[in-house]
Amino acid sequence: MKTKILISTILMLLISFGFVAAEFSAQAGYDWLAAQGSAETGFDGDVFSTSLAIMALDEGGYDTSSYEDWLYTQMDPETYCFPGAACTTKDTGIAVVALQEVQDDTYFDDFEGWYGNALQGATFSGDWLLEIATSATGSCTFEYEINNQSTEVEVEISEGTFPGCGDSNFLKLDECIQQNLIKNNPGLLLGIDCGDLEGDIVMTLLYKSATTYFLLDNQQSDVAEFKINNGCFASSASGSCHEESSLYSNWALDLMGSDVNSLIYLKENYDDSSPLESSIMYMITKDSAYLDDLVDYQKTDGSFDRNVFVTALAVLAMKDLSVDYLDEIDDAKSWLREQQTGDGDWNANIEDTALVLYAAFADEGVSASTCTDGIQNQGEEGVDCGGPCASCDGEADQCLFDTECTDLKGEGYQCIEGSCVYSITAGCVISDDCDFGEACVGGICMDTDCDSDGFCDYSTSNENAQNCPSDCYCGDNVFDDYEQLIGCSSDEPEVVVEPDCYGDSDCGSGFECVFGECRIEEKEKGGFGWIIWVVILLLLIGGGFFLWKKGYLSSILDKIKSRGKKQAPFRPPYTPGMPPGATGMRPPQRQSPMQRSIQQARRPPIR
Repeated sequence: MKTKILISTILMLLISFGFVAAEFSAQAGYDWLAAQGSAETGFDGDVFSTSLAIMALDEGGYDTSSYEDWLYTQMDPETYCFPGAACTTKDTGIAVVALQEVQDDTYFDDFEGWYGNALQGATFSGDWLLEIATSATGSCTFEYEINNQSTEVEVEISEGTFPGCGDSNFLKLDECIQQNLIKNNPGLLLGIDCGDLEGDIVMTLLYKSATTYFLLDNQQSDVAEFKINNGCFASSASGSCHEESSLYSNWALDLMGSDVNSLIYLKENYDDSSPLESSIMYMITKDSAYLDDLVDYQKTDGSFDRNVFVTALAVLAMKDLSVDYLDEIDDAKSWLREQQTGDGDWNANIEDTALVLYAAFADEGVSASTCTDGIQNQGEEGVDCGGPCASCDGEADQCLFDTECTDLKGEGYQCIEGSCVYSITAGCVISDDCDFGEACVGGICMDTDCDSDGFCDYSTSNENAQNCPSDCYCGDNVFDDYEQLIGCSSDEPEVVVEPDCYGDSDCGSGFECVFGECRIEEKEKGGFGWIIWVVILLLLIGGGFFLWKKGYLSSILDKIKSRGKKQAPFRPPYTPGMPPGATGMRPPQRQSPMQRSIQQARRPPIR
């Protein structure tokens, strides 16, 4: 009985520990993330990390103004990109996403201009086409500018076909307007004037790959202007095409409502087995086909690529159509919960933690820390200073009176040792904070009259060891509020712990009182002896089965049986003429001399 209870208890403890170890807390995640930030360095002094942290903290209700200020210090004030020392399209893109999150579009036009200049030429295997639907015959004027030089080209059209371009319904811009016009000029702005044609006119810009037509723009007018985004983005402002950088760049450009993009490059190079690509492509295009590709690659454990960052990004994308992907989102969030560490972070990584909180758990009802809550938290170096708050340097000697703190920081702040400190009670901390004739009791200024009678009248006259040291002191057996603040073990009331029981009758059935505690009654003794007998029995059964299987058992049993029978004593065979007890053998007889001579004569001669 005792052993069974012991085993059950251990199992319950192990199970309970497993649940505790796996406990998820969005608040712990936000607390960890907030503690990593600094008003002076952002998050790790990194634009990408700080941008993601701003997104998460803002979504959680935190004040991110100091981080936004730091982020702007990293912007190149002339080219408007991030980080100023060595701008990248990816960092600039995620910074734009973060600023969009906090609704700061101050420099969006400048960011768009930088991206327009950063668009690089890309190699495409397909054709750039223009269709003009019309029943009229005449000509249209095409106008474009290259290197600040404007060019106009007249193109004949007859009821929607182009006589000068093989009578096709599609005008190949790289052949019929100017050789490699689009290929060599990424982001070209092409103006078309078909004002001389009568009737309704619809112009459509397309790109035809080896297998697919992509509809890029469609305008019902006799005058139109098309932005032909035939380029890509490198990792920096110039260089060769880089797909991940192009993804983040297009995400930012879409949020800014820009007509600059590199979608054709992304679509031609799209890998439908990449959850990261599918997620960002959906957020750019809002085409649910990318989400269908995404969920096809969700792992059985709910993750995507078993990667925290990628899984969080997938949740962010699916949230837009959460009704259609409820199960997939729940599975992914469950996996993310399991990946949280005991400190509240994910992989001890700012980017992973920030994106998980922003995408999946910002709606968990977290309590945002601030720089005015009077608590040293969120990585602050002091109370409401340092870390994400203003520097603690220079905070000393900022006040002489409580009224200065009230004017400077608002109600509830008091001047303590030259610094404005928030008091939760908005009353007092020590008696010096109160007016003359008052004492600080329980955080409230109360009238007191120290009568110096040698008795500490704390409960009646509010005397304490601070305002009436003649009557109240450490050792007077009165634990007043001032001693509670500074400590006084001799006056502190002794905590008496009552026993759970005094006898077995105080405990329930099956329990006994042992040293004041109700414990399970021990009815069986012997420890683990029964386990040993069970093991021996199992070994005997197993050994017997083995001997029987090998055929040895019957042989052993036969030998045991033969040993069990009583054997009769050996009796030699009876020889007639011999007395009983004789052996039946004649004793050797002595030979005569004649017999020996005859025997020797019969032996063969020695040669």
